[in-house]
Amino acid sequence: MAIPMETQLQTIFEDVVKTESIEEAFPGMFMDTPEDERTKLISCLGAFRQYWTSLPQESHEQCVQWVVRFIHGQHSPKRISFLYDCLAMAVETGLLPPR
Repeated sequence: MAIPMETQLQTIFEDVVKTESIEEAFPGMFMDTPEDERTKLISCLGAFRQYWTSLPQESHEQCVQWVVRFIHGQHSPKRISFLYDCLAMAVETGLLPPR
């Protein structure tokens, strides 16, 4: 039985943007270094690239729309920024076409 696209995408992006409860209780006290952020971006992009290449071409538009809706559903400015950075990196590396 195939796992729905939404479930797979949610797993990819939530694994990277999840925060520990201690981080949520004390915002600003725990900061990722630029190297940590870059590592997370590369990891997220790698997982997304692997999933993207497994999708049929006709599902690409639906996939991008889901990612944008997922970003818009976030409440943390840090998460939103990170996810948009990941999306931008996907365009910069040629994985996604610019729009």
